[in-house]
Amino acid sequence: MMFPQLAQFTDVAFLLLRVMVAIVFITSGWKHFQDPEARSKDIGMSNGFTIFLGAAEGAGGLGVIFGVLAYLARIPDSDPVNLVPFCNREMSGCVLRNPGDTRRLLEHSV
Repeated sequence: MMFPQLAQFTDVAFLLLRVMVAIVFITSGWKHFQDPEARSKDIGMSNGFTIFLGAAEGAGGLGVIFGVLAYLARIPDSDPVNLVPFCNREMSGCVLRNPGDTRRLLEHSV
């Protein structure tokens, strides 16, 4: 790490980054709602799609602020290697040996 003394500010930095990205999404979505006719001509789409796009951008901005999208983005990165101790490739299922295995299986299947 180039500046180890700045490591204490990573949580705040990520929070501010999420807020800035959310502001961009929400303001863009609000512009779609304010004047959908002019905005639809700018982007070359219909009025209905422009309103839908504004709603989607607003919802995306709220999702960034509240961390919903960060949670969904981590699902493809979940580590399937953790399932190896109780999964058998020759069988068509998993054998749960410990009570904690059910929790791990559910976490990876979500």
